[in-house]
Amino acid sequence: MLKNSVNALRSSKQIYDDLVKGRAEAEAKLQEAVAAGRIGDIQRYEDVLADIDEKIKDSQEQWLSDWSDGLQKAQDILTRAVEDAVAEYDKLLSPVYGSLDYLSEAYDREKEVDEDYVQDYEKLYQLNKLNRDLTKVLGDTDGLKNKEQLIKL
Repeated sequence: MLKNSVNALRSSKQIYDDLVKGRAEAEAKLQEAVAAGRIGDIQRYEDVLADIDEKIKDSQEQWLSDWSDGLQKAQDILTRAVEDAVAEYDKLLSPVYGSLDYLSEAYDREKEVDEDYVQDYEKLYQLNKLNRDLTKVLGDTDGLKNKEQLIKL
């Protein structure tokens, strides 16, 4: 399948290269005709060049289309290979963990628990920090009346 795409790509590239080479030859013959002043040949080679330019444009489009087809087929092959690998992995895991979906859900639950723990820990840390700051301010404050006002806050 991919081999056909590669062959088509090579073929379209060869056609393009041949057209570019033919254009260079026609351009050289046109220059000779211009230098010799052969009006009939000049018009004929200009027509040939216009025709070759159109064919070059078409061959470029075909070459790009072949590239796109080849890349799509390669992507399809890769996608199938990954899907097959996941299915095989799931089959191997099922006796141990149940299924890949179950393992994924268990991982997500563990992740949520860890996030909750971190959030709770951060809140506890902030609360302890505020308590230490308040204790320090109370310790640094002179006078019973000022301390009572701070405690009310």
